[in-house]
Amino acid sequence: MLFDFVSEWWRRYGCEENLPLSCEAARLTRDPLVACRKGIGSACESELVPASVLEAGCRTGSLVACGAWVKSAKPDSPERLRRRGAACDAGHPRYCAAGVGATSAENVKKLESACLGVWLSRSEEEFDGSACSLAGHAYQAGSVVPRNIGRALELYRRGCWKSPRYPDHGACVAMAEIFLSGDGVARDFSRAMQIFASDCEVDGKISCGKVAELLERTAPDGESEERKRWREHYRSRSQ
Repeated sequence: MLFDFVSEWWRRYGCEENLPLSCEAARLTRDPLVACRKGIGSACESELVPASVLEAGCRTGSLVACGAWVKSAKPDSPERLRRRGAACDAGHPRYCAAGVGATSAENVKKLESACLGVWLSRSEEEFDGSACSLAGHAYQAGSVVPRNIGRALELYRRGCWKSPRYPDHGACVAMAEIFLSGDGVARDFSRAMQIFASDCEVDGKISCGKVAELLERTAPDGESEERKRWREHYRSRSQ
């Protein structure tokens, strides 16, 4: 009994004093609340952990705690939006796009920071890639921050290609449209088609439709059967 009491006291005291092994010991025994509050993410998965502790764990740096805290709020509620914003402020880019929005120069900077971190993401759950699209659109439009097509293209490129398993399809489409229309750059039909086709291959349905549309628009007289088959291939993938 005395040994058990001393062991439990050591786990709690050590965790409260920011000793990681003690926190892990607490998590593995009977105190997930203390471990979660200190940022031990796996402890935050317990159903016994209340929202206040999840919030503390999120602000300490646990992505798992942030996710659980955000999801415990009612979908589309003001409280859920507030939690997403707080998770973004705590450094978790997945929550920046929906929680912030490109409504001010300060928010655009937050979205840029989120976009620059997409290549570090190991799973779709770790980031919201639309941060790249939102920041890119802000620089392309020039209403919230000074117009900068070069910066917009860099952000679109990161969203489209820097996380190849989970691309931001909106960023791919926006980047291709810039080259297609010649918005601030030389028009480059071939490059636009290449971007659309590349995005289509990873299930970018809008890009698939764009390829089919452009193939139809530029179809020569006496279009070959092979070209028609490719056009139908891309059209079917856009459904």
